[in-house]
Amino acid sequence: MKKTLLALGAGLLVGLAPCQATVLSVDDGWTVFRFDGPGSSLAGAPFSFSFGAGGGVLSVTDSFFAGDRFALFDGGVALGLTSAPEGDGGFIDDFDQAFGDPRWSHGSWRLGAGSHSITSIAVDSPFYSGAGGLRIVASPVPEAGGAGALLAGLALLGLWRRRRG
Repeated sequence: MKKTLLALGAGLLVGLAPCQATVLSVDDGWTVFRFDGPGSSLAGAPFSFSFGAGGGVLSVTDSFFAGDRFALFDGGVALGLTSAPEGDGGFIDDFDQAFGDPRWSHGSWRLGAGSHSITSIAVDSPFYSGAGGLRIVASPVPEAGGAGALLAGLALLGLWRRRRG
């Protein structure tokens, strides 16, 4: 518990400290990050990006050797912790595979439209350094015209059924 509170406090300080951001492209796959053990921030952070009107999802996973866990922040505001790894891991160098395996810590957060600045602190790291990945994916925005056409079609279908019945 103490480690988690220390990591959250350090994350607030890191989130507020001015530094050069790594600008990420939305829907561009996984971005590798590295860190130097418990209490350290991710190399390259903050990671900045913007979502359009539909917002999007930030996903983070441990990779390579299992056991690392992260506290995530957006502009200094805590998003939460990645999951606690379950059981003994092994070695995975595929981010999608690690994200789907409970032996590797992972998490996803729904973020709204606008600019985001993501920082993170390694909370647990049995090997005292490591790497992981983060991915940002935009959520589709439904077209207003499509919903209107659907409603109009349903209304016409209802009128047609009423005339036949």
